[in-house]
Amino acid sequence: ITRVSMHTGITSLLLTENSRVALLYQGSTKAVGANMVCLGGSGSLEYKDMKRAGTPKDFRDLIIYGMAREVCEETGMKESIDEVCANTIITGFFRWIDRCGLPEFVGLTRAGTVPFSKDRAIDGDEVIRFEEIPVTVDRPEDFHAVLSYIRTQGICVSLSSLMALHRMTVIAGYGAESATAEQKEIYKRVSSFI
Repeated sequence: ITRVSMHTGITSLLLTENSRVALLYQGSTKAVGANMVCLGGSGSLEYKDMKRAGTPKDFRDLIIYGMAREVCEETGMKESIDEVCANTIITGFFRWIDRCGLPEFVGLTRAGTVPFSKDRAIDGDEVIRFEEIPVTVDRPEDFHAVLSYIRTQGICVSLSSLMALHRMTVIAGYGAESATAEQKEIYKRVSSFI
């Protein structure tokens, strides 16, 4: 057990200024996900994030800050951390069974005025290429088409990004008449965020 990381994972899908999901091709230096595609920022919450985030009283604010930091680091847009943080929400949580139950929070980041796609934003180290999935996302249901594109193109997506995308397809189902009141509220909140 001494070899197991005690980190909390954080992954956020990135919706570019074109309302498309980013494809961030990972280099070979990543400890997890080398030579795979990430759909936004992904990594671990750092102890330093507590201070950087202004010591928030709500744990969710710390998670959002960490997600935003990862997006900004991997896209080389560190100067935009405040806007990216304001444009990030938590959408779910899972545990990596094959990584000793590591907790992982997933979320969604919208670009706002940050020109991720225009600048083809990459850090040049962990991320070596930037593209977009050619599906416009205007509502949660559009994430089904994003997932379909990934499957038909045979894109090798990191597990955490795939789980973040899966969560969005689950939320898309919360728009159904049979959804519970709580599910409908989640659907409404995510829809208005997009």
